[in-house]
Amino acid sequence: MQWTILLYVLHLITWQTHRAHADGNIPRAIDSFTSGNYTINKCQGVFRSTDLHQLLAQTRETIELVLSDLKLGIASPHGFRTFFKSNTNLPTVNHVFRAIAQGETLSNGKRPMFECAAPEYYKGPELETYRTLCTPPGRKPSHAASMPPLGAIVLCPEFWEASDFPGEEACLGVVGRRGRRTFADSGVELRNTKLTILLHELVHLYNPLNAAMTTPEVYDARECMALDKEASVANAENWALYAACKLNPYLLSSPYSALVLSSPSPFYI
Repeated sequence: MQWTILLYVLHLITWQTHRAHADGNIPRAIDSFTSGNYTINKCQGVFRSTDLHQLLAQTRETIELVLSDLKLGIASPHGFRTFFKSNTNLPTVNHVFRAIAQGETLSNGKRPMFECAAPEYYKGPELETYRTLCTPPGRKPSHAASMPPLGAIVLCPEFWEASDFPGEEACLGVVGRRGRRTFADSGVELRNTKLTILLHELVHLYNPLNAAMTTPEVYDARECMALDKEASVANAENWALYAACKLNPYLLSSPYSALVLSSPSPFYI
């Protein structure tokens, strides 16, 4: 019920914005921008809209490297086997990453858009809606939230506090001897970069399997790699962790391809 109300209010916000543009009440040059096929709304004019445009360009560049890596399937040295387990997932992974890079219209006919949860743009119920998305009760503030029925990703104030891209120290390291290797940490530093956050939320918009998940999402890198082939391709963080360090040369020497969870427990190479 709560999500139904949120969706209705967000739909109303979007409709009012479009109506205001048509009436000439809100200058489009201030309120709305485009980056490729993505629309950027209410991101505080040129300043953050330009930042987001540059981040989206970097995301597309990252995905170009991902698409090249996907040609190798489970023979990839950069994590496909670790995060997706099987070549049977290749068509889905390839299709979704291509759709993200091109900003394709979503399966429900919506054009993908970003909206910034900037308090100065909203009043009353609208502001409370965005506060609910960005500061959910009993949880830490969110960086972003995706709304697939609207084709929208809401960028919260916390998003702008994150670093843009993962540095060498953020990319997942591997520990352990042959036969029992795992990631050195949970990947929290890698997860909390703008590039990784964007990748995660964009997968929510474009991956049809994500909506069909029957188990809770996992975010810890070690939990992500332990998912089976069906769950791994449905879990958005698997995609983000696989792709986020593709521009970082450190990854070239990281043996992700060999990290697979065997039954019952040890990691093997």
